[in-house]
Amino acid sequence: MFVGTFPRSVDGKGRLLVPADMVRALDASDREGFYLAPGNGCVLLFKRSTFHRLASQLSSPTPFAHTGFNRAFFGQSAYRPTDAMGRILLPEELKDPCGIAGEAVLVGCGDYMEIWSPEGLRAATKDGPGMVDLLRGFGGAEGPATSR
Repeated sequence: MFVGTFPRSVDGKGRLLVPADMVRALDASDREGFYLAPGNGCVLLFKRSTFHRLASQLSSPTPFAHTGFNRAFFGQSAYRPTDAMGRILLPEELKDPCGIAGEAVLVGCGDYMEIWSPEGLRAATKDGPGMVDLLRGFGGAEGPATSR
């Protein structure tokens, strides 16, 4: 599971270091690389098994059930192996529209991560709803059952 927020440098070749703790927690097959996909103002990073599960779900009931989405999403996605230092190469066609250059912020979102420019993340979270507002609807009007 991907959790936490990680400021990272993006080198001149467009490589980004994935947090070592997260890579070590993955199954061996998921450590070899990641799928990168277009997000809403960010780049989405999926471990291999999650991306394959998503592709399988979108092929149901037929591979043609979601052709518009599949074309836009999978057509712009890319698999990138990690190098010996745990870095991945961000495709220019994904990072450039998001303004990712020099610095990036990885945000854990459970089954995937978002890769943002620092400015893009600030804009996306500015004046947004608070955590209590976001949790409403999970488990009823009071939010998720915690220590009620």
